[in-house]
Amino acid sequence: GVGLLAQRSHELLVHLDVPLFLHPASTDGVGKPPQRMRRFDLSLLLGYAYDETLAVAALVLGGVTVRHPDVDICISHGGGFTPMGMSKLRKVAERRKAAPAWISEPGAFDQAVSRLWFDCHIAGAREFEFALAQLGTEHLVFGTNFGGWDKGTGPDVTDLRTTLNANAIRLTPAGGRIQVSCRCGEGGGRLEFR
Repeated sequence: GVGLLAQRSHELLVHLDVPLFLHPASTDGVGKPPQRMRRFDLSLLLGYAYDETLAVAALVLGGVTVRHPDVDICISHGGGFTPMGMSKLRKVAERRKAAPAWISEPGAFDQAVSRLWFDCHIAGAREFEFALAQLGTEHLVFGTNFGGWDKGTGPDVTDLRTTLNANAIRLTPAGGRIQVSCRCGEGGGRLEFR
C-alpha cells in the first residue's frame, strides 16, 4: 500500500488541499488479527492505539510534518497512546542515534507533533483531560466513532464545541466536502479523491 512516508502522497495531499484521516483496521485490512489480539477484542483496544501511536511516531520522526508543513493529517482516537508516550517519544527524538539529527534540537519534536491533527474520540474524562494537556486543542476535531461499539463513551466536549467547529472549518478545504476511497489489493493500494 501507500506508506506513511511516501513523498508523492504528501505532495498530492497538499496540491489537492485535502486532509488525510488515519484510522487503523484491526486486521491490517487482511484476514483476522493474530490470536493474541483476538482474545478479549484486544485488536480494537490495544491494536488500534498501537497503530495510531506508530503512525504519529513514523510521521514525526520521519520528518513528514517538517518537509510538508501544509499537509493536514488527522489521527483517530487522540493519536492512540501518543499522549501517554509523548515524553518517551521526545527522549527518543533528543537522545537516540536512530532519530534524525534535526529532531534533537530543543522544541523540534513538539513542533513536529503540533502540526498533526487529532480527533477527540477518547474514552474517559480523565484520559481526555490528560490528552488535552499533552496535545492541546489547536488541532483537535470532533470524534469519529458516532455509531461504533463504544458509542457514548467519549468525553463531553460541549465546552469545546466552538473550538472544535472552528478547527473543523480550518481542516476542511474550501467548499467543505471531499470524498476519499482506498482500494487495497495484493500489489498495493490506490487512493481516489473526489
